[in-house]
Amino acid sequence: MPIQNGKTLYMTMKNFPRSKFEELSDEDQGKILTNFINSEDVLKRMEGLSGTIVVMNNGNDVFPQKVSAKFPISKKSIPPNEAAIRFIREFELQSKAYYHPNIHWPHNFSFHLGTPVAYFRFWEGDLSKLINNDIIIDVEKIAIIIQILYGLIHLSKRNIVCHQDLKPENIFFRDYNKTHQLNSNQHIPLTPLIGDFGSVDLFKEHPIFRGTAPYCAPEQWKDKSEWNKSDLTEKTNIFTIGIMLFELISNGYHPEGSDFTPWHLGKGEAFKNLNRESKWREWINLGCPINANLDVCYKDIFDIVKNCMEIDPKKRPNPECLIEVLFESIKLRSNEFYEQVKLHTNYLNEIALDENWEFPSKQLSGVKSKVYSYYNIKQ
Repeated sequence: MPIQNGKTLYMTMKNFPRSKFEELSDEDQGKILTNFINSEDVLKRMEGLSGTIVVMNNGNDVFPQKVSAKFPISKKSIPPNEAAIRFIREFELQSKAYYHPNIHWPHNFSFHLGTPVAYFRFWEGDLSKLINNDIIIDVEKIAIIIQILYGLIHLSKRNIVCHQDLKPENIFFRDYNKTHQLNSNQHIPLTPLIGDFGSVDLFKEHPIFRGTAPYCAPEQWKDKSEWNKSDLTEKTNIFTIGIMLFELISNGYHPEGSDFTPWHLGKGEAFKNLNRESKWREWINLGCPINANLDVCYKDIFDIVKNCMEIDPKKRPNPECLIEVLFESIKLRSNEFYEQVKLHTNYLNEIALDENWEFPSKQLSGVKSKVYSYYNIKQ
């Protein structure tokens, strides 16, 4: 019997029809999605843990040129009806976070043959593309982390505590230089956008603490018998921030000591080895030692990472203090870039205060009604 009143509904696949959309070929799915948004064609398709991403081409006269469609996929343990409901939950949570320029947001929703779909502007890529990028200077990498922290502070103010699955692949970036540059001598720092709200605050509703193994904090690895809802806090995010900062500055090394390039490529034997949960559980049990080195000139960054990755969450810095320390690291290296980052982050935080930003709530509400109707669920 489904649980009502806003609770997640657990149901078996045999009680409801499968999503007809999932049974279509990739080509037919692409036709439906491109027709809905009047896109020209499908550029690529990516399969993730929480869903499928289809990237489409809007044509040369549109900015951004690409749009991505995300939709849930059912699994043996997650029937289509529950996958759809979880998907709706993800975007209802994301609507609470609206609006901040460092949070990725959908601009439209649709429903096709039992499957809800969310549409996003596809900017320049995700953070994993910047890790081994020699063109991106170190101070800009630090600025990216600062902006992610501003996004997390915004989420905290909206009572969204823990992302639970922060990682480079879930952080996208936008280049404002393409649309906002007023002075040819001014460089606007790349702007990260926190995405994928599928696991956000999941621990509040279910005994699900884990995220992606290499980026999980120690408190996310507790056995079920030890789980406590109070264990996950904003300090859980800070542990992962330390890992990503180290990766960016070291050009691709995880603090554990492994070259993480194969992991971000997502294939090959090296990826399989790096993806083993036992490897990361062992590292956690050893106390999360930092086994990779940074050059002497990055001693301040090394110390920041070390503080972020304290085993005891209470000893990790809060986001506000961490921002101050990171700004000092930028100023130490370039006072000019420090001023540019200050200007850019002040601008982003100011426009986030504008209450006229409107989340596509009507479209989401309409899709939610269609999901409940399709699967014969009482609201």
